[in-house]
Amino acid sequence: MKRSHEPVGVGKVVVGFVLVGMGWLGAWQSAGAGIIDHPNLVSYWLLDEQAGTSGTGSVKDAKSTNHGTPAGGVTFGNPSAMSTLGTAAVFNGSNGKIDVPYTADLNPTDFTAYVWARVDGGDGSYRSPLTSRGYVSGQPRGYLFYAASNNNWEFWTGQTSGWHILGGPGVVLNQWVFLAGSFNSSTNTKVFYMNGHPVATATGSLYQPNTASSPLRIGAGATEGNGSYWFNGAVDQVAVFNAALSHQTIADHYNSFSRYAQEVLAAGPVAYWRLGEQAGTVAYNAVNVTQYNGTYQNGPQLRQTDRPLANDIDTAVDFDGSDDRIQVAYDAALHPASLSVSLWAKVEGGQGTYRSPLTARTSSVGGSLNTQGYNFYASQSDRWEFWTGQGANLTYDVLSGPPVVLDQWTQVVGTYDAATKLKRIFVNGQLFGQKANAMYVPMTGATNPLSIGMGEGGWYFNGKLDEVAIYNRPLSRAEVARQYELAVTGTLTPNKIFGVTYTYSAAPDADSTLFKDDLKTAGSFSGDLADLWVASGPYAAGDTTVGWQAATPVTISFDLGGLYSLHQIKIGYSYDAQAGVAGPDDVRVALSTDGVNFSTPVLFSGFTGTGRHNELLVGTFDLWASHVRLIFDGGAAYGMSKYVLDEIIFLEGVPEPASGLLAGLALGALGLWLLRRRFCG
Repeated sequence: MKRSHEPVGVGKVVVGFVLVGMGWLGAWQSAGAGIIDHPNLVSYWLLDEQAGTSGTGSVKDAKSTNHGTPAGGVTFGNPSAMSTLGTAAVFNGSNGKIDVPYTADLNPTDFTAYVWARVDGGDGSYRSPLTSRGYVSGQPRGYLFYAASNNNWEFWTGQTSGWHILGGPGVVLNQWVFLAGSFNSSTNTKVFYMNGHPVATATGSLYQPNTASSPLRIGAGATEGNGSYWFNGAVDQVAVFNAALSHQTIADHYNSFSRYAQEVLAAGPVAYWRLGEQAGTVAYNAVNVTQYNGTYQNGPQLRQTDRPLANDIDTAVDFDGSDDRIQVAYDAALHPASLSVSLWAKVEGGQGTYRSPLTARTSSVGGSLNTQGYNFYASQSDRWEFWTGQGANLTYDVLSGPPVVLDQWTQVVGTYDAATKLKRIFVNGQLFGQKANAMYVPMTGATNPLSIGMGEGGWYFNGKLDEVAIYNRPLSRAEVARQYELAVTGTLTPNKIFGVTYTYSAAPDADSTLFKDDLKTAGSFSGDLADLWVASGPYAAGDTTVGWQAATPVTISFDLGGLYSLHQIKIGYSYDAQAGVAGPDDVRVALSTDGVNFSTPVLFSGFTGTGRHNELLVGTFDLWASHVRLIFDGGAAYGMSKYVLDEIIFLEGVPEPASGLLAGLALGALGLWLLRRRFCG
């Protein structure tokens, strides 16, 4: 994981697993996929010019030759809405603009226009991020977007009787939005979209193309003159198409810039509700905007900028815990035999009660006890729980996870494998519980809706929800961990291996009441290992008495989940003079290709850093391994003396072998490495 350099608190153990050189295990699609190669794209101004760009035609059209000329207060090279968008242009709100010379191609009879915009000021005035308009015989023609004087977003088109205006939701200062407007002449339909979904629609003869030879202008309006309605803020990725694009296409283009959304969509969900709508009552399914859509009921608050995703502008939804909900009509496809349910939740109240972020179940069929379907709870005992129905005359199968942490965004995932009957619950990318021979009976005896923010008949959720997905297969540990890391960091460490499993040589917690892996809910968790040894007394957040001490060396065994060429191991650790006892501390490393036969452990020393984040590079192995053992030896006591682990990163050298032949040779290579290690330094 790409970790921040924020200091790690004493007693916090945060471990990630990375392998370099193998590929991203299914990287997301290219940002903006489908735009530059769309057959109806006319022009596309990325606005990625370097700071200081000036001169005629210096703002390049990535699709054609309709290049723009900047003037006045416009600067380039500024941060955009998301890193996948490149850089943005910022306009000063008084004289900054980019003019593109008139061409009929930019003013087609059928069109769609895109612009990403962020308003930074100018409250109470008209501010246009994009305008292509003019007047012919006194009649307005063309199209434009405004952050209007009423501080709402608006989409204008010229018509015979004057300007036609579609109003949208309010402008939020310093908040990026993706604006799209379209007109279809065959149906006389005009649609205004924000963040991929419609916010207003109208029909009629509402648009006449601009034929007044006035330019297309980015960052200002009134293209019939030198400029007015100056935009105060940032603009990016402006595009014009000569067709009215479909809702699905516009939503796909918007989602193509979200690394998290691309990761989810690549995993093949049945339905995926991003909950990023900016207006209206429909919660759209990103997989297919015409299928499995939900209905917002009783006024959940949309457009919440408090959201779980880093490097993403998609907003969340707030539920009041009283009657707010989203309901999706019953469909058997939402109740598959094998299942994964994934969502992000921020619990903001209701301690000591059941609060369901998602429910798709029935407790009775024909008046008799018959549990079918699935749901999540922030439970009465304030723990995350994954419930599945077990059928006639049986209550629900309940799998518990870690404690609920109020006011903290949390990823919750439940999976069920019909073939193996294995049921799992993951929280924040980590497997917290699993049950063999578990039961799950899909809901077929009733047609109850799938409810987001509500349980069966009640149990309303108090807090915010986002990014809800249903799959017809169990997600793997690696897939869950990848989604978590993309959400909290906005990126992935190249070639990182995810879903590594681990075991300990001894009970790690001196405090028997400490829930295993509670630590990851306390702060900056970044990997698949989160545990600690308590030197004295129970653990508390920020406790400086926590260090690793044990009567014998501490061994942690890692299952990499496959055969990899291991190059190096990077161990990140933090130092605190009050934790544990004096060092130095060492680590021994043993490798295996089958998880049974391990090489003789080789000693590495070097835990000598005294900073809040130190790194130790261990070995230059370049050997095949599927399992790794790290054995920590202390100074006056075994374990990590005065140190706590931040992360463990496995660096890979070459790709996984195509056959089992190399795996058979790998153990012999371990022996050669040991000889080299012992006799060659």
